[in-house]
Amino acid sequence: MKGISPVIATLLMLVITIGLAGLAYTYISGVFTAKTAVMLTIDGTASYCDANYIHVFVRNDGTSISENVTVRAYFSNGTQIGSDVTGPRIKPGEMGEVRVNRTFNEADYIRVVAMVRGTSVAGTVYCPPTG
Repeated sequence: MKGISPVIATLLMLVITIGLAGLAYTYISGVFTAKTAVMLTIDGTASYCDANYIHVFVRNDGTSISENVTVRAYFSNGTQIGSDVTGPRIKPGEMGEVRVNRTFNEADYIRVVAMVRGTSVAGTVYCPPTG
């Protein structure tokens, strides 16, 4: 029986090794860069409504401080509530509060959208009836 020559075997091993190293690099670089810059989340357990405001708590899960966060609120029928509200800059790993004026008394599920340049996130806040 004849085998392959040592030169071809060495080249095959080299090609396989380079391919595996490239695959590993691609995977690892994706894992480590997934949470960079600004990555917003709305904390649905902390956000709430009272008689005057919709309190929206936004967390920055990224690695950079955010610009000022802008929040829009919508009724369940899609109509925007008031105008955009600008909130604080949020440091990485911290949470900031944005208060939207509550201009209604009836109960509704309010859709809130928090935005900074390059990223946005949506969530829902339940507002019970007032009065």
